[in-house]
Amino acid sequence: MLIYPIATFAVIPDYELHLVDGEFEHSKFLRPMTNINGKVSFFENKGITDSLYFKINNSTFHLKGEFFLKMKKWDLIIKSVNLNPEDFITLLPKIKNFEPITPIIARLRFTRDKKLEKREFFFHVKEFNLSSTKIADGLKKIPCDNLYVKATDSSDNLNIEKLKFNLFKGELLYKQNTNKKNDTESFDAQLTNIDLKELMKYSETYKNKVYGKLTVKTIKKNKIISGYFKASAGYLQNLEFLKNLADRAKVKSLSKIFFSNISASFVQKKHFMEIKNFKLNSSIMDAEFDLNISGVDKKLKGRGFIRLKLKAFSSSRKLKHFGFLKGLMKRNTLKLRLRIGGTLDDPQIRTRI
Repeated sequence: MLIYPIATFAVIPDYELHLVDGEFEHSKFLRPMTNINGKVSFFENKGITDSLYFKINNSTFHLKGEFFLKMKKWDLIIKSVNLNPEDFITLLPKIKNFEPITPIIARLRFTRDKKLEKREFFFHVKEFNLSSTKIADGLKKIPCDNLYVKATDSSDNLNIEKLKFNLFKGELLYKQNTNKKNDTESFDAQLTNIDLKELMKYSETYKNKVYGKLTVKTIKKNKIISGYFKASAGYLQNLEFLKNLADRAKVKSLSKIFFSNISASFVQKKHFMEIKNFKLNSSIMDAEFDLNISGVDKKLKGRGFIRLKLKAFSSSRKLKHFGFLKGLMKRNTLKLRLRIGGTLDDPQIRTRI
């Protein structure tokens, strides 16, 4: 048996550049690079590094990759496992309403080949806030966690492959593709198991009035937005229209309505929206209708039905005064046909048995 020795060959660079506590500033950089340490190896027209470290403010970065000087071609990866939240905001001032709390894990890849430049981004943040001036007084920040972002940006295209984080005890998952040449955009967004109690804390109108779980899916393709929503296992209480109905009917139980399902699908095109298969299953009524909203003045046109559950109104002494209702109260339900007209600001709803 013959044993041959294994030979290894090391490619020796033409020369090496060693950096110790270096600094670098550029007009395009918001902050200087400091504490630059490591080496760059050069081979004819190519440079390579896999051990270059530097700091921007208090955050440490690692740079590796290769570049070709004459061809203006490169493939560089920058990583940071402890990107300071304050440094993140300083380096990316165009990102608004986003406030990281914990350090960020970041990976950036910059490539250029045959005049096509591409940038790949990956971020992970454990805790952060979304801020807005349009939410309820005293609650200007929405706490969120576990943000993952993976995206690619080039001169032709922006592709958000994955944007995912938790909020309101549920989850948001978002994807987007933008063709910069054709100025077209498509996206797919889904909110899953959102806690309506947590969500409505940020609404002056519906705070402590709406409870349950909400799922919403929205898709945009060819300038058409479509999707569906579904709320389940919840209840509505102390809403103004329920108070008015309870006061008129003299029924206390209407101040709180339990529902098992509120759902619908929708399609939107410019000045037109179609709501299909709206369904409500609740403790006092079931309802189904289709509705179109059209024009700049948002005209309404729709039809459907409401099926009242008469046991919910059986304690009403006021309704018992009406003779024709005495017979109806012996039945379980009363079906009313709906016609919806008017505008979104001034809806007109007609009912008939």
